[in-house]
Amino acid sequence: MADMVPMNREYDSKSCAELTKQISEEIKSRMKLLGYRRYKLAVEVVVAQVMDQGIAVTSRSVWDNTQDSFATAVHETSHFITVATVFATYFE
Repeated sequence: MADMVPMNREYDSKSCAELTKQISEEIKSRMKLLGYRRYKLAVEVVVAQVMDQGIAVTSRSVWDNTQDSFATAVHETSHFITVATVFATYFE
């Protein structure tokens, strides 16, 4: 994810809203290249300004622990933090 987030970019709520869309589309495109045809993918991206505060990101869903999966990546710059999660749900 580090190659998708400019290191010197400052936090701006309007431009970061567009950045979250760009990052999520790029992640989804890269995941599709891996060829997991039997999985539906959902990508969630959160961008928050770094201001010496905490952040909690939580998700809930109906889940099959034997076949469904997820991966989370965190990237932090001096101005903001980005948390991206990919959910892969198996379907027949």
